[in-house]
Amino acid sequence: MSAFFKLYTNCFLVKGAHRSLIIDIQRNQYFFVPNAFNEVIAMSSDIGVEETRSKINNNKILNQYFNFLEKNDLGFYYTEQERENFPEMDLTWDSPFKISNMIIDTDARKDYNFYAKINAEFTKLGVYALQIRFLEVVDMDHILGVLSEFKKNRLRHIEMVLKYKKELTSKKLSRLFGLDPRIDSISVHSSPKNSIITIPKFEKKIFFSQTKFLSASCCGVISHDFFATNLQHFTESQKHNSCLNRKISVDKDGNIKNCPSMSQNFGNIHTTTLEEALQHKDFKKYWMLSKNEIETCKNCEFRYICTDCRAYTERTHTNKEGLDTSKPLKCGYDPYTGVWEEWSTNPLKQKAIKHYEVIN
Repeated sequence: MSAFFKLYTNCFLVKGAHRSLIIDIQRNQYFFVPNAFNEVIAMSSDIGVEETRSKINNNKILNQYFNFLEKNDLGFYYTEQERENFPEMDLTWDSPFKISNMIIDTDARKDYNFYAKINAEFTKLGVYALQIRFLEVVDMDHILGVLSEFKKNRLRHIEMVLKYKKELTSKKLSRLFGLDPRIDSISVHSSPKNSIITIPKFEKKIFFSQTKFLSASCCGVISHDFFATNLQHFTESQKHNSCLNRKISVDKDGNIKNCPSMSQNFGNIHTTTLEEALQHKDFKKYWMLSKNEIETCKNCEFRYICTDCRAYTERTHTNKEGLDTSKPLKCGYDPYTGVWEEWSTNPLKQKAIKHYEVIN
């Protein structure tokens, strides 16, 4: 009986210009494979393994391919009679919420009405993930004061980004996990050294980074450290922007934006509601711009697990709707060679860097 082979439903093969990626969204991992894998997998599930061997006529390579797939538990053999038992996964993405995630950039202000006003609108929009980024040094009392303003809402996930302060030790910061279980992670920027502290009691981590985060212009760096190999991100990235979709933000001056780094604002939190800002005709203009439509990214094997940035781009392409479809400025990866390089020293990016006057 002829055997067929296919990847598990939770494994996806994404072809890039130089190489391909098999993404396992169940185990949150990915594997690099040659582009030739695409043809082998397609043929093996269409005409069968033996027929594939006869057409490609390179058993040594094929054995290596199938051994690799079996060893890493990425696929399985099946018979012709079983074919209908393995339908493809529906990659349609949607959310019942008008806004799924929000960023608040703030300083050391003690004006808690600022946070209370934002919180009052959370339920209407359905926000369930919040990132609070403190650009200045704050103490524990201030952190607790801000968190207290976000107690009554639908929030399920909170990420804290703090500026390093010697007194805010990992031991003290870990208490926040117990005080508010919605806090998933704490990142500390401008730290003397890089380190990751695991808090076993809560199964969560505190990240200390030497990278300085002084303003929203520090945002937008594309790195494999930020890849997301989960079902939510993978499906959303198929037809939506992996940074801006269903996002709303308030910058340190209270301006309402799609992202704090974007130049266009849609009013100020003191005079405009989040709902009113959301209704502006331009607010959602980038939501449906996926990596499939962005220059260079559309040929990258990482396009469905990567983040995007429309605030800082190479400023080389626009589409017929007038949207910027250029490659993110702060990405140093070249999908045509498979090599990562330092983006800030690339001579082809210097004109755009000067335009934005970005902080590396």
